[in-house]
Amino acid sequence: MLAEIRRVAGAGPVTAAHVDDLVVVQQVLNESLRLFPTAPVIIRDIPEDVELDGVTLRAGTICIIPIYAIHRHRAYWQDPDRFDPGRFDNGWKPPRFQFMPFGAGPRICLGAAFSVMEAMIMLATFVRAARFKLDPTCDPQPVGRMFLVPKNGIRMQVIPRDASC
Repeated sequence: MLAEIRRVAGAGPVTAAHVDDLVVVQQVLNESLRLFPTAPVIIRDIPEDVELDGVTLRAGTICIIPIYAIHRHRAYWQDPDRFDPGRFDNGWKPPRFQFMPFGAGPRICLGAAFSVMEAMIMLATFVRAARFKLDPTCDPQPVGRMFLVPKNGIRMQVIPRDASC
């Protein structure tokens, strides 16, 4: 990832103009969002009766869509708990309802495209500027509230890279 960032953006600021060429950065971001989606569940009200795969959901039903579980489901992902950015190699995009870090359908996050672009720029900027070393005593555990957050935070050492690296 670092080699790609340096090749694409050089030493200058990482900008929106670089995003399309940051293929590995996109893969790492997608895999991170797959394993740890910002919103671990989506809740929807069913406004009218609807049948899904032979099951009738009555109007007024509250439906919980478990994004965290879908993103780790063994029927959809090979070795689903392993961090593997290569899953998204060569621009592969999973089926629409298999990867939903920003929701899906008419209520998908309006800021999804902007969020992805900003996250890619920040990730590339951070990776080029520093290395991040997890504190060996830290075992980050995700906690699902409205958003997925690490229980007790994540302790790590930030080591600035030598500008010549």
